[in-house]
Amino acid sequence: MQTLSFHINYGENQSRREQLYPLFDTVFNIPVEAFRDFHSKGFWDESYRPFTYFEEEKAVANVSLFHMEFLINGEKLGATGIQSVITHPDYRGKGLMKSLFREALAFIDQQGGPAFLMTSSPELYTPFGFESLEEYYFVRSYGHKPGSATQLQKVDIFNEEELATFRSMWEKRAPLSKEFMPLRYQSSFFLNMYNPNLHELLYYCDSLDAYLVYDIEDGTLELFDIIADQIPDLEDICRAIPEPFENIALYFNPDQFEEGFEAVKYETVDHFMVRGAFDLEELKIKLPITAEF
Repeated sequence: MQTLSFHINYGENQSRREQLYPLFDTVFNIPVEAFRDFHSKGFWDESYRPFTYFEEEKAVANVSLFHMEFLINGEKLGATGIQSVITHPDYRGKGLMKSLFREALAFIDQQGGPAFLMTSSPELYTPFGFESLEEYYFVRSYGHKPGSATQLQKVDIFNEEELATFRSMWEKRAPLSKEFMPLRYQSSFFLNMYNPNLHELLYYCDSLDAYLVYDIEDGTLELFDIIADQIPDLEDICRAIPEPFENIALYFNPDQFEEGFEAVKYETVDHFMVRGAFDLEELKIKLPITAEF
């Protein structure tokens, strides 16, 4: 292994930035062209700050930070997100991740505020002071027999005309929850939309002037996100759904809707973790899957 060079905050340097893409392809199987498309469409988060070791022109280990903002019980909270924690298989076991993480956490501590990450290996991050946050989804019964005509249209987020309309709505969208909701997750939303299984769940409803991300699973309406300048009433949302269902599951905090939802622990391999002062006062939360990073 040759001498490694350390680079930070080079997101605006196209040549250096694109040297990072093959590492994502190697470790996460995300094609290089997907990231080029992601950047060319303007989805790249301007606050994205990579901390990277390179061997010559090859990125071999990386930790990235980005700015987050939450609405929690009506109050805004600034925070830092950590993502893209990756090491090339040929360079593992050399302490590169630990070294990068120390650099990243020193920067976070200088900025102040809590830090968040998502991982399927929480044991890697507890030594750095991270704790897992329990997540919940929210359910209630709701018998729904649809009418004869659907009010929903499938949306192709990568179509230039549809994307422009969607972006216009995104800029004026209302928070989905006032109890717990990320306010800055546009880049995460668009990156998640590269998953065809999630992209298939995005619809526009003209009568609501709202975008819905939803699925019907075993007689349950699973509602993942709503993008609108005013959150519609739950009854109006249900009226627009063309499939029958007996239950509703919200994968975000339900405080914008009427009472009656029961919290159910969200079981998943991915842990939502926090480091730093962050007191939810026993509030049960769910980070929308469209905001996962």
